[in-house]
Amino acid sequence: MAKNHKPQIFFLNDKNYAFTVSWSKEYSKLIKKTTESTKPLGDLFEVRNGLATGDDPIFIKDKKECSIDKAVIYGEDVKRYRIEYKNRFVHYDPVKMIRHRKTARPASKDWFEIDEKIVIHQVGGAKIKACLDTNGYYATISTILIKNLNNNLS
Repeated sequence: MAKNHKPQIFFLNDKNYAFTVSWSKEYSKLIKKTTESTKPLGDLFEVRNGLATGDDPIFIKDKKECSIDKAVIYGEDVKRYRIEYKNRFVHYDPVKMIRHRKTARPASKDWFEIDEKIVIHQVGGAKIKACLDTNGYYATISTILIKNLNNNLS
């Protein structure tokens, strides 16, 4: 077999149909070993963006005014290993948000009102800024949320 020859079956068996130019027999063995003995991350976790109100000045306030106002965080509130909550509240009325602006994406409250989720600042710079949220914060579009599908995260 020629030095640069890559068996076609390797590419056909790749679920992503990736063309890996660094392929070798050792690489192929490693990929086979890891895919046979592990679960795909998608079977363990679900990942989503935070909510988009469509108009933050209307829907996000500095004080709680009624029962549907929920504590909310922005990506900038997410630090490495902690959340710096700034006492902001989202008036969480998905129907009103969408009626006000069709581009609103309020997300489901099941994504926020859970015991644990990982919150990541979407634009974090050189280091990942993420932490475990056990307070059930609602989070804006500047965050990424990770929910465990099977067990607790802590």
